[in-house]
Amino acid sequence: RAPPPASSPLPSSAAIRRALAARAPPGAMAGQRPAEAKLTYFAGYGLAEQTRWMLAAAGVEWEQVALKSNDEFLAMRAAGKLLFQQLPLLEIDGLHLVQSQAMHRYVARRAGLSGKSPAEEALIDMVCEGVKDARGHVGGYPFEIVN
Repeated sequence: RAPPPASSPLPSSAAIRRALAARAPPGAMAGQRPAEAKLTYFAGYGLAEQTRWMLAAAGVEWEQVALKSNDEFLAMRAAGKLLFQQLPLLEIDGLHLVQSQAMHRYVARRAGLSGKSPAEEALIDMVCEGVKDARGHVGGYPFEIVN
């Protein structure tokens, strides 16, 4: 694949990898640092997967909580932990975030990955929304009725 033109506002994948490597503490590996966040969702990929990608890109250690029953979900609702009564839930920095795109943007801003100008922010938002749109088509494919 050809590198982006020199005038491109988007960094190359090599530049992204270098920036992410520079953010990681020396010798840091999964499980060596205490979790900074807790991500709760049902067992499986679903709506939490893009959040997992963002947490990994930002170098955030997180605890994965996979609900195994509807009763666990209903208990979270009853406890008032879910503002819109839905999952996934990201608990980070004292916040309880329940909207996926808000989670991604918060983690990106926290890690300095949200763009250095309004133009970069808009390009990043377009990619995030594109992934969200594609995820819907890919995730829904097994459920389509074939005539």
